[in-house]
Amino acid sequence: MTYYYFSEGNCPFGGVQVGSPVSVTNGMVPNSNPQQFNNAGSYSWAASYSGDANNNPKLGSCESLTVVKAVPSLNISLAANDPPVGYAVLAEASLARLSPTAGGDVTYEYFSGNACQGPATFVSNATVANGATPHSIGMGFGVAGSYSWNAVYNGDSNNKGAISSCEPFTIAPATVTAITNLVSPITVGGSVTDSVSLVGATPNAGGTVTYYYFSGGTCAGTATKVNKVNVSETVRNLIVAVTVPNSKPQQFNNTGSYSWDASYSGDANNAPATSQCEKLTVKQASPTITLSLTPTEIMKGQTVYGSATLGSSFHAGGTVSLYYFYDNLCKANPVSVGDATVSNSVVSNSIGGIPPYVGSYYWDASYSGDANNSPTTSQCEFVPVNSPGASITTVLSPFPAFTFSPVTDSATLSGTTPSAGGSVTYEFFSGGYCASSAIVTPTTINNLIVTVTDGVVPKSDSHVFTTPGSYSWYAFYSGDSNNNAATSPCEPLTVNLPMTVTVVTPTGLTLSCGHASVVVGSAATCKAKVVGSGSVPTGSVAWSTNSTGTLSSASCTLSIHKTYSTCSVKFTPVAAGYSIIVTASYGGDSNNPPSAGTYSLTVTMKATKTTVSCSPTSVHAGSSKAVTCKAKVKGYGDLDGESVTLTESGTGFVTFVTATCTLVKGNCSVTLVGTQAGSVTVTASYGGDPNNQPSHGTANLTVKNAT
Repeated sequence: MTYYYFSEGNCPFGGVQVGSPVSVTNGMVPNSNPQQFNNAGSYSWAASYSGDANNNPKLGSCESLTVVKAVPSLNISLAANDPPVGYAVLAEASLARLSPTAGGDVTYEYFSGNACQGPATFVSNATVANGATPHSIGMGFGVAGSYSWNAVYNGDSNNKGAISSCEPFTIAPATVTAITNLVSPITVGGSVTDSVSLVGATPNAGGTVTYYYFSGGTCAGTATKVNKVNVSETVRNLIVAVTVPNSKPQQFNNTGSYSWDASYSGDANNAPATSQCEKLTVKQASPTITLSLTPTEIMKGQTVYGSATLGSSFHAGGTVSLYYFYDNLCKANPVSVGDATVSNSVVSNSIGGIPPYVGSYYWDASYSGDANNSPTTSQCEFVPVNSPGASITTVLSPFPAFTFSPVTDSATLSGTTPSAGGSVTYEFFSGGYCASSAIVTPTTINNLIVTVTDGVVPKSDSHVFTTPGSYSWYAFYSGDSNNNAATSPCEPLTVNLPMTVTVVTPTGLTLSCGHASVVVGSAATCKAKVVGSGSVPTGSVAWSTNSTGTLSSASCTLSIHKTYSTCSVKFTPVAAGYSIIVTASYGGDSNNPPSAGTYSLTVTMKATKTTVSCSPTSVHAGSSKAVTCKAKVKGYGDLDGESVTLTESGTGFVTFVTATCTLVKGNCSVTLVGTQAGSVTVTASYGGDPNNQPSHGTANLTVKNAT
């Protein structure tokens, strides 16, 4: 018996034989071989009996057969598990119970809410080939919330359409890290302003940042609110960035240890965050004390009064004590004269004392300090105590003086006999009080002692000062058989630079950091060049910036060249997307006035490098053996907590167990299995962050035929 089927419903001529003929035994006819139909439609079927010696051949009746379309099922899965705002989501559809050569299209779409209701948003179409369905394109979501996804298969000539089940998912708020930048220490009575950067926030982040400070250095206990600021977006150089205003200035009126943090409220697309705890030290003020003595020359038995004034203090209390000494450094064997109370930085009264002997006395005032102000001592000042009778006064010329110009002193005796003789010695000191730690003993002008004749004192020889600054002079009369010795009051002298030098050729400072931009995390070398006003500058240059970053040193010492001096530091920025002003300030020296310069640096994002490697590099389709693909991202920072998305393309097909992974110290991995034979390119994509540019890398796989 031979079975035939026909592509039409009435068994026309030209049927297709089904398998081999079957043998009829004792009138029993076996069934035909199975016949698969891969296309829907109308068919017919007949059987032909060959006959034998006793039976004639016979063609059986025609039977109709209808092959209906397959009713496939459609499943959908998502390649991300609650990804954060801004990251791509992929959907993967799989068809079952369909014809082997199934074609048509699958449409991917998503909905707001978790029930696939309301208007659908089109994502992409995927062409079905032999029953295999490519995944969707990646869809980024800029708003956190609940979403759902489905897929619609439109069917083909052999397969009916199908709709997948609804797959809900959640877009989580972005993880934000708040980084503050507080300057510490400060001086009591001063104010501090904090700034904060929101790393990882979406470019359009909103919400608020609240600044707090605490007593103690650990941000524990009761927080004191400084102020709350609104977070907004700013467009600079076509780049959208998050802007967080600085805190208002906060004054601290007591010394001690404090701490500071900033709390970000978050918004619909960004999670709340609290910054690291920053320590703040409020140190004592470093006051100065100025002593004024009256009179500046006395006779034995008279009283010297000392009045002290505090400067650069903060609501100072405590006491001021007045002392005199017999050495011109005010160091050995102080004699206490008396004390005065200090209240709110004002010294209550002057202090009087009577030196016991004729001679030279040196005085200073000492401030005790308090909780907010450090102790300090005034300059050492000279007051001569003469015997009754002779006295001597001096007059310097010119006054004030200039460097490289001669200065002379003249003395006048009073209270002496008309025929007074003896000698006068002119002496000067470094510093303005005839008492200095810089000179142990007075300097005699050219070793000249002038002779007094009939009470007349000749002028001193001239002396030229080559260095500007404060100096002081006095004259000592030796006395004679009829007149007592006497010492003049201390006469201060200021020696200035010549006016022509200051006005015509001021000091100039130029600053360069090499380039107009610097990559975040990379050091820029900033060099200051100082040109002097007549002489090569010496000293140091102080450095500062208006934003976050690290200077290799707060100051540098100038290196002297032929006509100018230079020094440099390195500046390393810690956040991209900002313009930073670097300032170099030269403090001047004895021959050159201060000057300053600035340089603007734009901080750019770091170019990242993403690589991916897969092991093993080949796998059989349908095998349970998994392939591990490891992604590595190099950029600024450790990138912890950031994500890498993996996708595939090529003639083969794989299924990811999970298509995203979270970086730990720049590394993460995913696993996949082969589902369709062919070559596959695996792409690892890093989306970037405010400091790092996006990048991607690829690896090749071979999916072999199923075994």
